[in-house]
Amino acid sequence: METMRFQIRHKRLGLYQGEFIGMAFWHPMSKISEAGIADFTYEEAENLIEFLSAVEFNCMRKNDFEIEPFDEKYHAKLVEKGCICSNIGTIPKVT
Repeated sequence: METMRFQIRHKRLGLYQGEFIGMAFWHPMSKISEAGIADFTYEEAENLIEFLSAVEFNCMRKNDFEIEPFDEKYHAKLVEKGCICSNIGTIPKVT
């Protein structure tokens, strides 16, 4: 049985894309749509929200977040704009 996947949405920042160079990136704020959207199990999403809202210098509140079913089609649409190479980040397609 396949595990259901989820995404995290912040009310002001958008969809969580992941952490790169020690910073959290959010679509569309990051302007790097080709990075796609990060997906999690429900428990992983809850843990990340707990972490993000607990960081003292962070102004994020727990109620600013929503856990939603992972939108595979939207993720694929974003990734289409570039090539994801997990070891070295995002490399845009050359056309």
